Amino acid sequence: MAARAVLGNERSDVGTTSITMSAKASTLSIMGRLFSNDVDFLV
Repeated sequence: MAARAVLGNERSDVGTTSITMSAKASTLSIMGRLFSNDVDFLV
């Protein structure tokens, strides 16, 4: 649903879209670090 809203309001909410994308990227990087830390701990 969020993706649809972003696509529908792409012209008026370019700033919000960039913020959302950066937030998703940072979240993925944080989850990746936690996952790699867990793997190292298990190994």
